[in-house]
Amino acid sequence: MSNVIRIDAESLRRLIEMTFLRYGFSSEQAAAAADVLLYADLHGLDSHGVCNLLPIYVKALSDRSILPSSTLRSVRKKGAISTFDASGMLGLLAAKGAMEAAIELAAEHSVGAVTVMNSSHFGTAGYFARMAAQSGMIGLALTNLGNRPVGYAQGSRRAIIGTNPLGFASPAGDLPSFVLDMSTTVVASGKIKLAKDLGEEVPVGWMVNQSGQPVTDPNSYLEGSGFLVPLGGWQRSTGGHKGLGLSLLVEVLSGVLSGASVSLGFEDEQNSIGHFLFALDVSAFLEGSIFAERMERFLSSLLGEPVFEGHEALTYPGHSDAKIALERGVHGIPLPAPTVAALNWHASTLGAVSLAEIGQ
Repeated sequence: MSNVIRIDAESLRRLIEMTFLRYGFSSEQAAAAADVLLYADLHGLDSHGVCNLLPIYVKALSDRSILPSSTLRSVRKKGAISTFDASGMLGLLAAKGAMEAAIELAAEHSVGAVTVMNSSHFGTAGYFARMAAQSGMIGLALTNLGNRPVGYAQGSRRAIIGTNPLGFASPAGDLPSFVLDMSTTVVASGKIKLAKDLGEEVPVGWMVNQSGQPVTDPNSYLEGSGFLVPLGGWQRSTGGHKGLGLSLLVEVLSGVLSGASVSLGFEDEQNSIGHFLFALDVSAFLEGSIFAERMERFLSSLLGEPVFEGHEALTYPGHSDAKIALERGVHGIPLPAPTVAALNWHASTLGAVSLAEIGQ
């Protein structure tokens, strides 16, 4: 598409690092945050990468709703469970630290469960779940939106659910890790914003208006008159109750359990986003090598399944993402032209002429 420009990954990484350094983060913190955001762009999760640098992270840092000086504070620890207060941390770093803690707990107790409250947008859930997979464990990462719901469900007359994404990851032997990364709404809100930048309408079924009628103009969501719907749609007859159930599951674990804000019943609180991170040591059930071999055998069979003519070959979550990452690592990351223009302007405020100069 003519309104898409490819930018090399190293230029984006450097821009992200420079941005967080400008706001007072250490070199280590800036590199870690860049790794989370760039993971999304490299793996084809375009709605959760560098496109959010300015509208979400820089905006929150500028209005001090994200505090660079904050660190994870342990609130409670019992056996394989820890709870943390992020105290306004950058969610990219809070969730990373929490999953590191969950992995450490799992190494000692075979399981590790960690909650975080008072955090912020943490990017893509799959990144954190994949951290566990890279340690030979199964990982789960959930987050809510606090008390700022964006979706209607089952005929509700107002927004009652967040996008409430979940990430699940597992080692897969010599195959790319199984990494499921999904919102519990039909689509993540970032894809609505991406459609706007690309000058496209969104498919029927992604959003409804305040009267419950389908809308396809992405501006309706951005202006507050369009709302997402849960997986399966917003009616029970199409399976919307299942998507609602998944959304509520994420809300219970990342919101209610963590002590963070929740989409309903907590409207009078200052917004506090919550996370739930979980790691499971598979060697408590099977030797790690046996589990990996079984996963590889299972997923290889899936990849080899025949399909009807006209259908794409079967794949699994994480497999196609790994292929995309290889391609984008070589040929660059495709970004909407308006995003590139905004990032070039931002680069100039950091003392660089453009993204291209930053990468040199």
